[in-house]
Amino acid sequence: MTIKKAIKEQTTTKLGNMSFQYAGSHLFIQLPSGRKLSYVEPRIGENKFDGESIQYMGVGATKKWELLESYGPKFVENIIQAIPRDILCIILSHLEFRRSDWLVPFQAGFPPTLFQALAGHTT
Repeated sequence: MTIKKAIKEQTTTKLGNMSFQYAGSHLFIQLPSGRKLSYVEPRIGENKFDGESIQYMGVGATKKWELLESYGPKFVENIIQAIPRDILCIILSHLEFRRSDWLVPFQAGFPPTLFQALAGHTT
């Protein structure tokens, strides 16, 4: 796996138009947009099945800083969620809003006040 290689060899690996860079104490995943996802203090550990797992520091279920365990599909999920956010950001930055008639599809997680601000409305 490309991510494991980047961590084990503390280097940069590429997959398609993305790169995986181990730098300092972070693993950076550079998305096609150029934005980077960051994982703190990544390492290869052992999971409960005696196999290799990728571990990094982050905020866990207890809302405290702790060692988290991950695996390939979880990184794919994070990438798959990040790319549409980048696309949405690009689209929103190019839209021209008019106060009288604007339609913006509501996406869960974006408060209506954000769209009002983008359209020039005040609350």
